[in-house]
Amino acid sequence: MQLSSLIGKKIISPSGEQLGYVTGAYLARDLRSLSALTAVDGDEEEFILPIRAVQACNDAIIASRLRTTTPTGVPAPIGLNAYSEKGAELGVVGDWLFGDCDPAFIVVKDGVRTAYAAESVVSEDHVVVYLTGERPAPKKRPNRSTKQQNKKNGATMSEPHPSQNASELSAEGENSIAEEGFSADVEAAAPAAEVPTEPAEEQTVATAKYELGSRNLLGKRVVRSVFDAQGEVVALAGDRITPEVLSRARRKGRLLALTVNTLTNVY
Repeated sequence: MQLSSLIGKKIISPSGEQLGYVTGAYLARDLRSLSALTAVDGDEEEFILPIRAVQACNDAIIASRLRTTTPTGVPAPIGLNAYSEKGAELGVVGDWLFGDCDPAFIVVKDGVRTAYAAESVVSEDHVVVYLTGERPAPKKRPNRSTKQQNKKNGATMSEPHPSQNASELSAEGENSIAEEGFSADVEAAAPAAEVPTEPAEEQTVATAKYELGSRNLLGKRVVRSVFDAQGEVVALAGDRITPEVLSRARRKGRLLALTVNTLTNVY
């Protein structure tokens, strides 16, 4: 299943009441599963639907009224620039595959679509793909009590003892400083992959979060015309996005295409 297939789907309660439309998604931090869906109701008010509230998903999503104000995970990085771990630009993230297949991201460059396994991808302000294998495991932060205990132990060890001579004290002091320095800098052991610097305007596009609410799209200009399945116009190239355009794209199931063609021309 493609994440793009969820965008624009109706959300219906088990009793048949229409609750709204899907506008975006949050992924678990390992990027392998859905965490929550973002949506708007009939009054264009945004809400977040945790994935545990979803009971069925086909032509429409059947879900309970369960809501959350603080979704876990990270926004699905659709529309973000993707780079290799060496800083080479790979293209723009156009979709995310999940369900019957191993989770993967579709990256589009010059019209070519390439799939990258989710376990090789890191997503923050930019998407980094580790082409040589799985992404590195996150560094564990030393817990506060351990740090405090180490400091106490270091202080005790640094106190002079009558039976120690000057050379022993000096060696022990150096060891203590080395251990303290390692403890303080443990998180800096693995430098982050370098990402090329882009002009300010392109950087704004690349770092746009995948939130399809009206506050992100209203007033922006469409790069390439968007049509529905019957070939009818949803938005023409050069048009500015209005609430009416957003509503029409939602009804026609073309909200993702409209968003991507607003961020960057990948379709």
